[in-house]
Amino acid sequence: MDSGGDERGRTLTIIETAKSAGHARTAEKNTKILDNLDKIITTCESCEDDEVVLGGKVAQLDGAS
Repeated sequence: MDSGGDERGRTLTIIETAKSAGHARTAEKNTKILDNLDKIITTCESCEDDEVVLGGKVAQLDGAS
């Protein structure tokens, strides 16, 4: 699974393009998206093989699935 790196890269491109075009509000909104992506990526990368992310938190798989 992609850990969000592609989405993060696209969001960075949007921010840079918006800033260079003078679209501060678009850059600001996408900076918030980037912050959320970074949180999601960090949480996902911290998971072990027997864990999943549910509701923004790491949860243990029960083995029944």
